[in-house]
Amino acid sequence: MGEYSTVGKRTPKSDAVPMATGKAKFAADITLEGMLYGKVLYSPYAHARILSIDTSKARRLRGVKAIMTGKDTPRKPYEIGWGPPPEVKDTYILTTDKVRYTGDALAAIAAVDLDTAEEALDLIEVDYEILQVVNNLEEALRPGTIKIHDYAEQNTIRTVTDGYGDVDKGFKESDYIREDVFKFPITSYMMPEPQGCIASFDAVSGRYTFWSGFAWVYMFRSCAAILLDVPYHRIKVITYNSGGSFGGRGSWVYPSHLCAALLSKQSGSPVKIVNSREEDFAHRCATHESSVALKTGVKKDGTLVARDATITYDVGAYSGFEASMGTTPNACWFHAPYRVQNLKASLSTVFTNKPPHGPFRSYGNLQPLAACELQMEMIAKELGLDLMDIRLKNSVLPHTKTPFEWEIQSCGINECIQKAGKAINWEKQGENLAPNRGKGIGTGMFNSVRGGTPDNPLTATVVVNADGTADLIAQGSDSGSGQFFAMRMIVAEELGIPVEDVKKAHVDTDISLDRQGAVFVTISLMGRAPQIAAVD
Repeated sequence: MGEYSTVGKRTPKSDAVPMATGKAKFAADITLEGMLYGKVLYSPYAHARILSIDTSKARRLRGVKAIMTGKDTPRKPYEIGWGPPPEVKDTYILTTDKVRYTGDALAAIAAVDLDTAEEALDLIEVDYEILQVVNNLEEALRPGTIKIHDYAEQNTIRTVTDGYGDVDKGFKESDYIREDVFKFPITSYMMPEPQGCIASFDAVSGRYTFWSGFAWVYMFRSCAAILLDVPYHRIKVITYNSGGSFGGRGSWVYPSHLCAALLSKQSGSPVKIVNSREEDFAHRCATHESSVALKTGVKKDGTLVARDATITYDVGAYSGFEASMGTTPNACWFHAPYRVQNLKASLSTVFTNKPPHGPFRSYGNLQPLAACELQMEMIAKELGLDLMDIRLKNSVLPHTKTPFEWEIQSCGINECIQKAGKAINWEKQGENLAPNRGKGIGTGMFNSVRGGTPDNPLTATVVVNADGTADLIAQGSDSGSGQFFAMRMIVAEELGIPVEDVKKAHVDTDISLDRQGAVFVTISLMGRAPQIAAVD
């Protein structure tokens, strides 16, 4: 491998400079001529029937230009390629019958300034019938508990089971069996930049234009088209930088985005809506509260023989795309990174009166993975086995096929475990360490969407300008982690020009290649496309 001139070299000309100096542009920094400011009215109650909504006082307030409630929205439910199934489509732009969590969206206002919009919200009068609140999984599953959605018996969206082998036989052949229940609370992240966007409706073309820091641009575009009940080509998206994502700027569409669009159509002016910190917490900013019950059988030497896993996810008040979370990937998290001879995994998704949950740095992966790792350590200690050795004995091997028909090709997990152990002097794990210091060995696995396949192509365009500079067009928005600067370095390396002569344009769906596949904008997945484009 030859010496690189750009890739892997330190440079002061990175994208971090505008981020650190405040020169980078985000959605909240954009101002359009004649722009109005919007706010969304969110429910103060976790569960209540809506008896009436009176907006007359708010409409009379000077400076208010548009008001909408659920009846002013297309009654099209949220929909996405991998779910939910038809009978579970329950999520709309604004609710009309009941509020199902504290923060459920009821109405929206656009006014000449933010103060007027907030004052108008206080003038909207809502008459509620307060209902019983379902606070947790135990209450949701209790016989006779009030239904959050009429179609969900005992508030369960669905239960599915997957696996292989003969679990009962495996337990009979085991020398030691352990049963545990692990419970995981909600965990929320806080992005530096709140959710928000500017939306503008053009009455002549019938098109909506959105400006925001979307991560999955074309996924948002297709979801917005469904919810707004317009053809796909009548949605245009322009991205700017995004202040972090962590999964929260993926395929879910927030009420603020679509309310801004409909308020723009009603008022004839662009509308900006940016969430407050409190509002951000109310909308899919959390992992699922979960219960993971594990029964595991092993031989005396620690060899895994059988495992029975029951996973229950609290998805909050609405299904979104959580309704179609299958157990195959969850079951896979129990047979890899470890080999299990017999496996059964059951998954239930359950409603409660909590904010809807969503992606948070892997989707439903952390809870079963953590439960598995914790129980592996408990088993090792009960049998007097080394925590590293039990992992080495059971880890998947290269060039093998798993019972779920996964073809494991390159796999260096055992080598990685051994090198990590050597680096931390694992053989001296019993030594006295400084306060608040410890040693641990853990493994993990995440089954990511494959990029660069016919069903999920990765695209990049490199435009070479007359002056020898180049423009890189790639999907997604810069979230501050430097992935697009790394892509610029790759292009500069291939073209033999300075990295400052390669610019990454903001995505504009009118000029960018249209690919609706799931794209995780990480350099490991996306880096190859700009390299090939530069070579071409």
